[in-house]
Amino acid sequence: MKVQINNILPIIDLGKRVDQTLFVVSQARSGSTFFANLLNHKRDFRVLFEPLHKSYVERAQEVDLPLSLPEDDNTVEYKKFFADIIKGNISNKWIDRENKAGIYSKRLVKLVRANMLLPWIVTNFPDLKVIFLLRNPISVIESWERLNFGNGHDLREMVLLNEDVVKFIPDGLLKTYREEDDAFLLSVYYWCIYNSYPLKRCRPNSFICVKYEDVVERDQTVMEDIFKFTGIKISDLDEKHYSKTSSSSRKQRDSLQVALNKSKEKLGKERLIKAQHIIDLFEMNHLYNLL
Repeated sequence: MKVQINNILPIIDLGKRVDQTLFVVSQARSGSTFFANLLNHKRDFRVLFEPLHKSYVERAQEVDLPLSLPEDDNTVEYKKFFADIIKGNISNKWIDRENKAGIYSKRLVKLVRANMLLPWIVTNFPDLKVIFLLRNPISVIESWERLNFGNGHDLREMVLLNEDVVKFIPDGLLKTYREEDDAFLLSVYYWCIYNSYPLKRCRPNSFICVKYEDVVERDQTVMEDIFKFTGIKISDLDEKHYSKTSSSSRKQRDSLQVALNKSKEKLGKERLIKAQHIIDLFEMNHLYNLL
């Protein structure tokens, strides 16, 4: 039995089985907090909030994971770190910020820094349940800009420093990515790279992919898929559960079409056409069409 401490009150985590841990993996500002709150509406999961955040988690800083890892990487330190996350053997006020005192046997790990690590994670922990959450690039990028999460130029520098990710990008796309100067289009490139990497590199059926927009609109097929995968029924939740999220996220709970209509005047049709062309080249157009 492992006793965690959040402020003064004890959190007792009894579960050690990999299949009792659910990962929600997404890009920052994609609605992962909102979605995790829906999944945990009964408050029966111990939520591990962003355990890879190096500014708030000393262990994450010490391990210093790269942006991505080859699936066959056998670094013992990396494996032990993730094993401890999965089994709940890691805690501080940041990680356990969502939890109240109590006894837990299940864990929900919310991660926005693991998209490109996902192929390595599912290879090394094949029994782990993972939901990969996607959100349209228009809303994600606007949220990054509003909260100063970095611009496309900075994100490109980070990507190009990682050899494994650079090899993933086709030569022609890599050339245009290096030459692009428009900050918005650079952010579209980053959205495509950060989300297409796990979709293309992970083994089939190693996770389920869910679109944020479908969750908000309570798409029946998606609700059924989530229930089959997790055993959690969120389709019948009333509106108060769909409102329990940060104020910044509530402001973004528009459909894709509404988000596009709001952005067309600011971005211009030509930039949206270019953005969709980038999405097409990364073979993500079956997920989102901006036109």
